[in-house]
Amino acid sequence: MKPILIALTITGLTACSGIRVTTNAGPYLESRVLAHDVEEYSREELERHQYRFLGTVDTEACQEERTDSAPSEKGLKNVLRSEVAKLGGNAISYNGCESKRDYYGCRIWLRCEALGYEVQD
Repeated sequence: MKPILIALTITGLTACSGIRVTTNAGPYLESRVLAHDVEEYSREELERHQYRFLGTVDTEACQEERTDSAPSEKGLKNVLRSEVAKLGGNAISYNGCESKRDYYGCRIWLRCEALGYEVQD
């Protein structure tokens, strides 16, 4: 009886040793953390600070199927904020978003654009 119990215990402990868990939470969490460090400014607010222009950033999303989630402006703006952070920026000024229906295979297509800055004071 004792050898069977030992064999079952060893089998139970080693049965999951080959299992590997992967997730896409890493890139998502990284972009959320980066986006958190970028503050939104209006053009008028920027003029009251010392800043350096880093460049234009843009992103787009497409809802291909009815069952896919529709792209959101909030989600795309978070992507833009993380892109500005990757450029070394801490400030963003949104140019706006454009949405189209039935556009190149997309039921709903959304594109947003912004300007990235490093505010120095």
